[in-house]
Amino acid sequence: MAFSSSIYKGQPITLMAHVPEIYDGYIDKLFIYLDRFVKNFSLECPIEQERWERTSDKYTSTTSVYLTKNDSKSDRFSKVKDLKKDAQCLTISAEFIGYNYLSNLRIFSTINKSNFITIPIREKERTTRIDIPYKIWRKADSAHFIDYFIEFCNQIGATYGCADVGLLSQTNIYNGAFYLFSKDAQRLSIEESLPGIHWGQYVNINRIQKTVHNKEEINSRFDFASVKSIDSENVWIQLNEGEIDNPSRQIRQKFRCFFKESLPDVDEQEIKNCEIPHIKRCLPFLIPEIEGMLN
Repeated sequence: MAFSSSIYKGQPITLMAHVPEIYDGYIDKLFIYLDRFVKNFSLECPIEQERWERTSDKYTSTTSVYLTKNDSKSDRFSKVKDLKKDAQCLTISAEFIGYNYLSNLRIFSTINKSNFITIPIREKERTTRIDIPYKIWRKADSAHFIDYFIEFCNQIGATYGCADVGLLSQTNIYNGAFYLFSKDAQRLSIEESLPGIHWGQYVNINRIQKTVHNKEEINSRFDFASVKSIDSENVWIQLNEGEIDNPSRQIRQKFRCFFKESLPDVDEQEIKNCEIPHIKRCLPFLIPEIEGMLN
């Protein structure tokens, strides 16, 4: 099977934030900083209208509110405040001025476990997934989008976040390639290891403590990535050379080699047994050392 990064060019960009478990005040923070994320995004690409939708096991139908570019801060607050009650998940769709619905910004956040209609929560984690159409991503300064995402991760207490083309990104920390094909996934310390290799990663330093030993090391620059210090506990690691447009096994292999001790070991036999076509096609970028194994 031939593998090429060209199939990923022009794909939507997916951001994912992972919070280990819910805590007092989490829901309020989630709504505050999702609202801030969307408003900041609108500074780059003006938004005509947003649809915020709550699903709940308590009600037979979803509840939706619409926000417009003319709403004041108090208007926005009053419209969305009741969505927090009894919510299992929240979805947001933002419509950009001058673009059709296919270019909407889409956000999905898990809030509480559902018995019926929403995506299950794994273990105790809460996740937020943000899908950005490529044409929107390229229209403005994507570095600003990442700054907004870093702020969001930091403010809601995320211990991990990632950004990549949609086909390579994770929608939760348990569906990353290193977890799916780990030699001993059930015994993994999920909060003390890197769950994958991606273009951009928001990382709590506990996840890379087997690789780096002090803050000075984390702040240094590598030949395959740049590192931005967020605070005393978190860093942003971003691969170089336009990886978001044309993923390369070579650069991701450098990441793999450097952070090898912080990444779970994979079971080669499990990889060989994989029969899911789209996962097999992505594996050389997600686990670059297995090149040739799937041929």
